[in-house]
Amino acid sequence: REHAYTAPNPFEEIDFETKDGHTINALLQKVERPKGLILYFHGNVGNCQTWASIGKIYCRDAYNLCVVDYRGFGKSEGEITNEQQLFDDAQVVYDAMKKRFPETKIHVIGYSIGTAIASELASRNNPKQLILLAPYYNMRDMMDKRYPIFPHFLLRYELDNAKYVAKIKAPISIFHGLKDEAIAYDSSIRLKKKCKQGDQLVLLKNQGHNEINDNKVLHTYLSKLLPEW
Repeated sequence: REHAYTAPNPFEEIDFETKDGHTINALLQKVERPKGLILYFHGNVGNCQTWASIGKIYCRDAYNLCVVDYRGFGKSEGEITNEQQLFDDAQVVYDAMKKRFPETKIHVIGYSIGTAIASELASRNNPKQLILLAPYYNMRDMMDKRYPIFPHFLLRYELDNAKYVAKIKAPISIFHGLKDEAIAYDSSIRLKKKCKQGDQLVLLKNQGHNEINDNKVLHTYLSKLLPEW
């Protein structure tokens, strides 16, 4: 926990106490006059420091960006022993952020493994919108396809994106690379069928699983989804 974070924007390091008494850590990058908050749930690799660089993409002098580390990642304590911990921890962070921003100004984004956490959170709250980057259908589907990207212990859990998106009232936008080597884009096609009318799926040409945050077509859509961006 002695590591000193660096980020492309001014930032605040925040510790949150979980329901069972552990501490999870987040990095909140700030702009001078934020129009809202982006709550970002990252993938299976890295931590708040690794993901700090996306502040150059998502803040743009308009949004604060909160990246959360799961248990056992970065400075977050404990270990993941069931999926409800992940969901409850995300809710703790969300509740704290609601004290800073109304839900109408909270945008939830999930990438890869973080998509189910983001989806479940959005299903029991009312954020402005949900954006999913390279999502999977559910963990059972991942196990059947034997994708190596996920640690084996996670395969014991449902992490059922398909179930969660069907319950979400907020607008949903899904982005997936057509050359994703880790999670096949057909996962998003199937997931879109569980979404409500008006939700969108965008398939990104020549895009793999990694560096999807840098995709220029994604940025074009973000400029519409985040109008103050």
